[in-house]
Amino acid sequence: PRELKPEATLVYETGAGGRLEDGHNHFHFARAAEYSLRSADGLTDQGLAAKIGFCLLDSALLGRTPLNTPSLYASPPRILCRHDSDDDVVRMGLSPGWADVYGAATDFQWIDVSETKPGPYKIRAVVDPDDLVFEQDEDNGWGDIDVIVPGYVPEARAVARKPDGLPYTFGLSSQAFQAVLGTREDRDDVEPIPLAPPEYKLIRGPSRGTVDLPTEWVSSPKVVYTPDAGSNAADSFTYAVREAGASFPREPFVATAAIAVDAEKPQPVIAIGGAPQQMIAGSSVDLTSTPVTDDWTASGGSISREGRFVAPAEIPESGEVTITAVSADGALDRRTIRIIRKPRPEPAPAPPVEVRGATRGEPLVPAVAPNPFVPPTPIAILPRTAALGRVSAVRIGRFVAVSVNAGQPGRLAISLRKGTRKIKGCIIDVRAGAAHTCRIRRPRDERSALKVVVSMRKSSGGTITRTLALKAPPRARASAHRH
Repeated sequence: PRELKPEATLVYETGAGGRLEDGHNHFHFARAAEYSLRSADGLTDQGLAAKIGFCLLDSALLGRTPLNTPSLYASPPRILCRHDSDDDVVRMGLSPGWADVYGAATDFQWIDVSETKPGPYKIRAVVDPDDLVFEQDEDNGWGDIDVIVPGYVPEARAVARKPDGLPYTFGLSSQAFQAVLGTREDRDDVEPIPLAPPEYKLIRGPSRGTVDLPTEWVSSPKVVYTPDAGSNAADSFTYAVREAGASFPREPFVATAAIAVDAEKPQPVIAIGGAPQQMIAGSSVDLTSTPVTDDWTASGGSISREGRFVAPAEIPESGEVTITAVSADGALDRRTIRIIRKPRPEPAPAPPVEVRGATRGEPLVPAVAPNPFVPPTPIAILPRTAALGRVSAVRIGRFVAVSVNAGQPGRLAISLRKGTRKIKGCIIDVRAGAAHTCRIRRPRDERSALKVVVSMRKSSGGTITRTLALKAPPRARASAHRH
């Protein structure tokens, strides 16, 4: 094995040469990690975040790490990495068994999915993406977790009307994707977050008739197509779908509704579904067709026989790429997609709700947004004490997250109670200055006020107990808006 030499010299340049690259006023190991959104099979990038830096120090014990595990790098209350520090030397790093946990609301701890197609994905975290750190194993510095971008995707429709010239009624369709509370390591606690109903609107009208779908959002998927007088030719129009009231995706995804004429010799049709109106250069999207085809072509970038389109890395001269799908009997449908540059990752979005931990302080990722129909009760906070430090609690859907930043080492017992009845709880071994969170699932029918009891048995002896009252959650509203 190679000898590890983790020594380095850090020079902080002030004045014109100084940079606050990560938006903080202290030293960072720049470009220490990178997050990306990948396809559900993990093969292609769907979105890329900025490479972010950290001031690395031992701030929390990992999982079931023994309490006596040595910390080689300073923990709070000493403030590391400050540009105005009197220190001549800054030691930065992580000891075995320790972690440095950054909240989801920290600048650049996010991936912009404003233009992303709803559906299943993986979030991939890569440490040391530029290979700047000398490691014993250079191949294990990444991990994936399954996530769902919520919303609706329009589905291609291929229908056939009679050759009688009369209006023809049919329905548009979409596929729903719901985000969940919980993770793959916690499948018993997985709970879908409800979506508002879908809305539809017309993007491009038919060329040989009319359709009563307006260009403004409406809730009904039922449409009436009326052919032009004497027309017995196939026709089509393009429509979009979104979650009612939602602002994302910024450019809703579209699908084709193809209308054939059911004569003695039916005219072939094909329709493309789930197509974006614009894409970031280098990103990818999975397209579908009705009927299914493996005959896809693209005027730029590349597209597989299964319909996975990878946009060109550079914006083409025309600014657009045309996708063509051809059916086995020769029908074709085309979709034009604008190619745009990746937006600069600033300013940071509003902080999401962060949920960490199950038992013993092990982090739970990713952070999840609250149920849009039932917003979280405002955080309740206990006065700081020497032993327990800061204690806070918040409701998130059917969960209560209790966070403790202990001031002394010991063992925490956290329980959620209704009156004197204990519902559930956690047992956590803590060190001084380490942050831990207990995430507790409430019963499905539990709508009354609860209380959280936090009890700490100190390593030095003695027990301290505190109670935190939680108000009853608000009633669900009739409508919702996702931010």
